[in-house]
Amino acid sequence: MPTLMQAFQMSSSSFSTIISNLQPDLLIYDGFQPWAAKLDSSQAVLFATSGATTLLFFHHIHTHGSATHFSYSAKYFRDYEQKDLQAEGRSIKLKDSDEGFAFGIFKQSHDIVLIKTCKGIEEKCIDYLSILCQRKMVPVGPLVTDSKYEEENSEIKKWLSTKDQFSTVYI
Repeated sequence: MPTLMQAFQMSSSSFSTIISNLQPDLLIYDGFQPWAAKLDSSQAVLFATSGATTLLFFHHIHTHGSATHFSYSAKYFRDYEQKDLQAEGRSIKLKDSDEGFAFGIFKQSHDIVLIKTCKGIEEKCIDYLSILCQRKMVPVGPLVTDSKYEEENSEIKKWLSTKDQFSTVYI
């Protein structure tokens, strides 16, 4: 993880040049490129690639310092798992500590957060995470869908189809 984060950080200046040249209307980024939201050439929206329950659990630990009193008792880590996660988190070094990793990324997202989940599975967690992050969570479902589920994502597809080619960049 530390090497991956370092590689992403090293790419920020090159990526900034690419974005300046493309000038997209919308920049969709994930948590591994928190610096992407700072590029002033576009509006940036976070795409959370984890489910709402996991993000909510980690947000709770980040906010409260432990998993004690987590609202959803079915989701938990054993003590040794929490220690491993905390050690991994400390091993990640950022160039700029206000880049937002891991929960500031929500604050950098413009009004909404796209999240890889669906309300049918995680509605309570989506709603609570939305309150904690002060952003509307927009579940986009799984990235690969069966044709019978295409209607579920039709609003996003209709919106994207109204945009010019190359006006949206997915990182």
